[in-house]
Amino acid sequence: MNYSFSDEQILEKIQSADTNVLIHLYERNFKTIQSYIQKNSGNRADAEDILSEAVIIFYQNVLSGKYQFSSKIDTYIYSICQNLWLKRLRKDKKIEFNTDKITSFRGIDPHEENEFDNNRELTLIIQKSIDKLGKTCKDILQYFYFEELNNQKIAELVGMNNADTVKAKKYQCMKELEKIVKKDFLWGDLF
Repeated sequence: MNYSFSDEQILEKIQSADTNVLIHLYERNFKTIQSYIQKNSGNRADAEDILSEAVIIFYQNVLSGKYQFSSKIDTYIYSICQNLWLKRLRKDKKIEFNTDKITSFRGIDPHEENEFDNNRELTLIIQKSIDKLGKTCKDILQYFYFEELNNQKIAELVGMNNADTVKAKKYQCMKELEKIVKKDFLWGDLF
C-alpha cells in the first residue's frame, strides 16, 4: 500500500470492519518495531511476529472500546510491541523483572528513538529502583502498568478496600520510585 491514512481514518476503517487497514498499520510501523526489537536481543522474524500480534491487539482494542484515543496510534502500537517483546524476553529468561510499562506509559513517541536509545540501561535503572520498593508497591505497579489491570481488580489482588485506595497508593508508589531514581541514579529528568 502506498497511501497513508490519518489516525481518524484508521479508526473509521476499523469500526466499519475493514481489515485491510491492518496491512497499512503493519507496513507503516515495521521499520520502527524492527529497529526496537533488533536493539533488544531480537531479529527480523521476532519483529514480524510481535508487530503482527500488536496490530491485531490494537484492532481488537478499538472494537472493544479499550483504545481511548489518548495517544497516537503508532505510539500505542509501539507500546504494545514493547510489552509483548519484554514479556517474551522474560519468558525466555533474558530479563528478570516486569518494568516495561514504566517506560511506555509516559507516551514516548517511538519515532524519537534517540531519547531512549539506552532502553536496556533504563530498564536496569528502573528495575533496581523498583527492587527497593515494598512488596505492595511492586505488585501495584506491575499489575497496573504491565498487566494492565484496573484499580478495582488490583484492590482485590493486593487486599485493599477499593479502587480509590489503589489509585492513591499507586500515586504514592510512583512518587517513591521517582525519589529513588533521582537519588540513586541522578536522573532527575526521567519523570
